[in-house]
Amino acid sequence: MKGVLLGSTILAVAAGCFGQIIPHQVKQIAAVQVTEFKWLGVLGGVASESNSVNALGEVVGSYQAATGVKYPFVFRNGSMSQVGPGMAGEGWSINALGHIAGQMNFGTLGKQAFISYDGTDATHLGKLPGLASSFGFAINDQDDVVGQSAATGGSPYYAVLFQDGMVIPLPAFSLGREMALDISNSGFITGFSLYVGGPVHAFRILGNTITDIDSANPGGSEGLAVNELGHVAGWRTSLGVQLGYLYDGAMHTINCLPGDTSASAIGLDNLDRVVGYSSHEVGPAIIDSAFLWVSGMAFSLTELSSSHLFAGSRLNDAAHITDNGWICGTGYNSQTGRTEAYRMKVIVNVPKATAGIQL
Repeated sequence: MKGVLLGSTILAVAAGCFGQIIPHQVKQIAAVQVTEFKWLGVLGGVASESNSVNALGEVVGSYQAATGVKYPFVFRNGSMSQVGPGMAGEGWSINALGHIAGQMNFGTLGKQAFISYDGTDATHLGKLPGLASSFGFAINDQDDVVGQSAATGGSPYYAVLFQDGMVIPLPAFSLGREMALDISNSGFITGFSLYVGGPVHAFRILGNTITDIDSANPGGSEGLAVNELGHVAGWRTSLGVQLGYLYDGAMHTINCLPGDTSASAIGLDNLDRVVGYSSHEVGPAIIDSAFLWVSGMAFSLTELSSSHLFAGSRLNDAAHITDNGWICGTGYNSQTGRTEAYRMKVIVNVPKATAGIQL
């Protein structure tokens, strides 16, 4: 990204991984302002990460205890609390009602997908017959949950829909290597499925119909987010390079930030704004940077948030974005020296000639 920092507002135009302008992406100059930013803490543990935020700004994720065990959390009404009755697990998704989905260790029942209705309860959602575990990755406003059910050892694993007390297998390209990772209120589902003898490819499911949205690509891909229009965001590998994408009937590449060599989209709202991470290697280490992509332009969220951060802090990824501008993710808080979940609020202004959107 090439930009001018004005307080916490950045004006930018889109640039690719090596600074080149991508012709189909360049539209107009957009402005993004961060109006709120908060590190969410670790709830007495040593680290935390966030995975989902709703329009109320409620965030779910997991925190890590000193023992290394993860527990699900919800951040609401200004404070973080553990989800459920004290069992280990991870919180992955929260809907408009504040209902939460993820995975929890139910003791003798094993690790299963769960739903929590008020943050203190946790109900296991079951698993496919003969399998050992399940995981809930996303929940919509009808409390439909999608995820996977797996055998002992984690493989094979099958994409499933948890609906009305049932665990329903989803269509796949070949059975045994697929996950469902997001579901919209309109019923679109995305994830990935492995071809026999080939790569994993991103899919979109509506009803009983599965579509390979990346069929022309000999490399791999995954669908990580889907919106109400059925548009999908995720990552794909082409010519040995992993980059993000937005699929809206056509495949649009989301390039990494300047100086980085790979990228992935993770979250997508109904305005086709995308969040994710961009990466490069420094020796054996991989350095991740959170980004926001809007109207063909990529913004560094660390740079956007610079007036809210202590020196040395870094936003590593952005996991979710809502239509009203909430973003959540995970970063390094230099003030505490910890990896922590964060929540921020952005206002995006795009000229009418581009999108006519102001949030």
